[in-house]
Amino acid sequence: AYASFGNWKDVIASKPVGGNVGASAIDARRLNRIEQKIMQDTEMRHWIKQVSQKGDDVIEAATQAQQTLFDVLSLPRGWLSIDEEPVTTVEDKERERQIKDIRSRYVVLAVNLYLQVCQDTASWMARTLDDAVPAVFATRKEVLQALNRPAYSPIHWYQTALDLAETVADDKCDLYLCFDAPNLQDFMSKMAEITVTQSMEAVVQQ
Repeated sequence: AYASFGNWKDVIASKPVGGNVGASAIDARRLNRIEQKIMQDTEMRHWIKQVSQKGDDVIEAATQAQQTLFDVLSLPRGWLSIDEEPVTTVEDKERERQIKDIRSRYVVLAVNLYLQVCQDTASWMARTLDDAVPAVFATRKEVLQALNRPAYSPIHWYQTALDLAETVADDKCDLYLCFDAPNLQDFMSKMAEITVTQSMEAVVQQ
């Protein structure tokens, strides 16, 4: 899981936002409506070709990292869960304590890595869309429709992050037991922040 996270970090760091479409040498104000539409479509196709080469790589790496981390977190009875057999010896009690400490440390880490993948990927997508608006003379909604892949929408990644709350609260995995009070407060604060950001993004994309 951590290897997938590291690969995602390398990919997203190596993919600069946006395409290389610069300001057009043609003054769109001098064109009639049909000529403006042809110009917009041409710029859009050129931008999408450039961006999709990078964006698809980011999406694939982010999806793999997010899914791998989720698979660890959603294991039946939870990752590194302790057997329900009664603990009687001192050695068994010490082993149980150590496993609980390890589980708590790494479950919280996996949750934070999962959220980082979702949030940073959403931010990359948002900046890419913002780059497109002046470059191809289109709205965010029009650009997303042209890209024709839901994962290019920042909302997709914010929702993926929010979906983790159900897994953390699920009694089948008992992940919430791994959070002490400060870590739980931090997790809830991140969920609230993501909810607000997703709502703002939804307004922008209208």
